[in-house]
Amino acid sequence: GDAGVGDRSDVHGDAADAKADIDADADDGILELPLGPEDYIDRTASSCALSLMPLDIPAPYGNIFILGEPFLRHYYTVYDRNRFLVGVAPARKVNLSSVLEGNG
Repeated sequence: GDAGVGDRSDVHGDAADAKADIDADADDGILELPLGPEDYIDRTASSCALSLMPLDIPAPYGNIFILGEPFLRHYYTVYDRNRFLVGVAPARKVNLSSVLEGNG
C-alpha cells in the first residue's frame, strides 16, 4: 500500500525504493538538495521507516516535514540569525574511526 507521510512505520514497496529530490526556495530560484532513499529510510530485515518528521500543517502549506538528521548528515549548514540567512554546502565525508583515533 501507499505510505502515509504521517505514519513513520508504514513504508512499503515503491515508497521504500523511491528517490527524493528535496527542493528549497531561494531568492533567485530553486536550490536542489538531493537525498537518496538510503539517506532517509531506515531499513531492518522486516520493515522500513521514514527518518523524516511530518508536521501537521493545513493547506495550502501542508505536506511539510522536518528533514533533520538525514539532511544534516549530508549538508553542512551555517545559520546567520542577524541577516536571516542559511548557508548550505555538501558536507565533507569523514572516516569516523580516523577521527576517533586522532588521524582525521
